[in-house]
Amino acid sequence: MGFWDKFKESSLQATTVTPNSSLYDRALLWLYLVLLLIGLLAVSSASIPVGTRLYSDAFYFAKRDVVYIILSCITCYFTLQISMEKWEKWHVRLFGIALILLFLVMIPGIGREVNGARRWIPMVLFNFQPAEFAKLALTCFLASYFTRRYDEVRSRKLSAFKPFMVMGLMGCFLLVQPDLGSTVVLFIITFGLLFIVGANFWQFIGLIGVGVLMFVWLVLSSAYRLKRITGFMDPFKDPYGTGFQLSNSLMAFGRGGFFGEGLGNSVLKLEYLPEAHTDFVMAIVGEEFGFFGILSSLFYSAY
Repeated sequence: MGFWDKFKESSLQATTVTPNSSLYDRALLWLYLVLLLIGLLAVSSASIPVGTRLYSDAFYFAKRDVVYIILSCITCYFTLQISMEKWEKWHVRLFGIALILLFLVMIPGIGREVNGARRWIPMVLFNFQPAEFAKLALTCFLASYFTRRYDEVRSRKLSAFKPFMVMGLMGCFLLVQPDLGSTVVLFIITFGLLFIVGANFWQFIGLIGVGVLMFVWLVLSSAYRLKRITGFMDPFKDPYGTGFQLSNSLMAFGRGGFFGEGLGNSVLKLEYLPEAHTDFVMAIVGEEFGFFGILSSLFYSAY
């Protein structure tokens, strides 16, 4: 056994656990913590101008994120104590709760509307997005279904029809909000679970075709979505209109080069780039830490 093989084996032994000794993979937990720290660092830097303008506190959003991280770690700890048997037992209830929440968020006075989309339910400390819970509920529901119908899914030609009907039901609620992005995520979850189960190859070809046709139809049927897509394809064609946000984010990446401008030295975060501390925080990471920083973040996410 060579040096690299010995190093790899010792690393795996140090960072992973067997299923009999724990409910979770230690390496996955460490990656989760590393990504939390990267996100906190990025938000802390990118949110300084907005925090100063809105709350007279440069680190307002950083402090808020620390609270969220603590709450998420507590939630993660208790979630890990739930056995897989219980998740499978609760799959119908979770799916039903998800549908109820997706319905409630569309009711004025319950759901909060932001930029023309009604996707959030205001809570005491945060805004709850039912679409995120729907992803968990769909995963549990389909995992239980595939466990019970394993042979059927692998052998029958149209076995993917039922799972995609379930996904489509949730997708209809999401499209009303409207939330095409989360609908695409639900499609990918269903597609990925079918792949893991080992469904018929030609079903995947058909599903890809149906998915592409549905996506094209949804884009062409909405002037707003069509503008978003055309703005994405060529943001500099309308740099002060539909391409404003994306063109500024590309300039941030360009300024970063290979190794970045350094932590805190971003120029685009000075309110040239809208939503720099939320939707487009990765552009600020690229500007301050460069190509190397982006590559490192993607490596941890892909691992």
